[in-house]
Amino acid sequence: MHKTPRRPHNKGDKATEVAFFMQKKVAISEGLSGLNSFFRERGYQVLPPDEADNAVALVVSGATLDFTGVQKRALKVPVVNAEGQTPEQIFQQVERVSRMADAKPRLT
Repeated sequence: MHKTPRRPHNKGDKATEVAFFMQKKVAISEGLSGLNSFFRERGYQVLPPDEADNAVALVVSGATLDFTGVQKRALKVPVVNAEGQTPEQIFQQVERVSRMADAKPRLT
């Protein structure tokens, strides 16, 4: 189940508000829900797969690639295959694609 993050309680603190909205986002397939807390503990907001275009990456299992049609949908974000990897390895891949996305020049 997708939980929307709550706004910080100290609404007058602008730095906290900016940090909340600039939080990195990762989309994780339902079958990998064990990764949700792992990413949250490292400062990520976890999104459902249907919101992947708002994330730095979509994390899927090998089965997800075969059964959900992810490969048939044009995604704007990299897909990280979690099959056979530890949560730390998956996190490192997401961090790598996040840094690459930050380094790309943005068209205005």
